[in-house]
Amino acid sequence: MSLKGLTVVVVTYSRQRYVDRQVAYWTELGANLLILDGSPQAHPNRLQWEAFPNVVYVHSTTTYRDRHLMAADLVASKYAILLHDDEFLLNPGISKCVEKLDNDSTIDCVAGRAINFFYQDGNVYGQRIYQGFSNIEPDSDPGLERMEEFWNDQDGYVRHYTLFSMMRRDVFSKLLKQTFATEHTNPYVYEIRLHLVTPLQHAEDLINLIKSPHLQSSQAQ
Repeated sequence: MSLKGLTVVVVTYSRQRYVDRQVAYWTELGANLLILDGSPQAHPNRLQWEAFPNVVYVHSTTTYRDRHLMAADLVASKYAILLHDDEFLLNPGISKCVEKLDNDSTIDCVAGRAINFFYQDGNVYGQRIYQGFSNIEPDSDPGLERMEEFWNDQDGYVRHYTLFSMMRRDVFSKLLKQTFATEHTNPYVYEIRLHLVTPLQHAEDLINLIKSPHLQSSQAQ
């Protein structure tokens, strides 16, 4: 499946070697890549990336909040998804998410499953994470009842992480502008705000398919 209708948004700071990996990965898969880099100095490879039509690199030493607001205005594709600079999205999983959004107009956001990889004693190990994530009842309409159900997880938090869902472009832009409307010193406040706003306004689906492998930042090469 073509990924030309998807933009992967990476908001990063002072971890430019991870950005190199993202560019290499997404130029191969064909999705659009928007990099918002707040590092003190611009990435040394930025001029080379101008040859890739699917890569947009923006160096901006503004705040974490401001770079997310920039992303809300810069995404022009049909769908968009936020991604940490040290994580990847697997092609079968994201293709399934695109297919779900293409075929079901009642769904605004789609999330998937995740694997964490780590190094130990010279070996690479992988394990499923967030296994307790679950979906909301499909007939639950957006609103206060859906928001209450979204937060009624067995572990005392949310059903799954909306922050890293694939979204329709208009939904992505609106949610970022609502979530980052005011400045907060603790970035987790933005996550909580998004988890409040999304189920109140939008229908989301969690598909039982591996979408995102996580690489521990301190060990990833």
